[in-house]
Amino acid sequence: MIPPATLVVGIGNEDRGDDAIGAQVVRALLARWDGAERPGVDVRSLRGDGLALLDAFQGYERLVVVDATAPDGAPGTVRCFRSAHALRGTTTPSTHGWSVAEALALGDVLGSLPRRVVIVGVEAETFAPGAVPSARVRAAIEVAADTVETVLAEPT
Repeated sequence: MIPPATLVVGIGNEDRGDDAIGAQVVRALLARWDGAERPGVDVRSLRGDGLALLDAFQGYERLVVVDATAPDGAPGTVRCFRSAHALRGTTTPSTHGWSVAEALALGDVLGSLPRRVVIVGVEAETFAPGAVPSARVRAAIEVAADTVETVLAEPT
């Protein structure tokens, strides 16, 4: 059996408002696919620690990460970064122990980063403990899922 070439990871803490977006997009994708993953694609959620992400992407050709981004304009805005290096130098505090940017940078240094990395970021409104996801970020779930499917349609 040939191992999947692509890993889609939704990152976030569902108890911290908009930080839940990664898991919500993963659920939306699996619902679109009738609960089954696509051939050649692994899909999972991680609660947040970047070191878990570093471990998760080992051996894949392509990595697609879905995560909330720090408020910087309009909450619910979906952005697609087509390089692990797009996050290089970001100093935004993370609700995770290690940020996605730090995990990708370490993977790059260790030579274990997948050949293609795409980050689908959804701009958050709140990361407050105990908060529910904001309406604008909930409205972006399907847009982010569409973005992931567009990436998956591209060759690895």
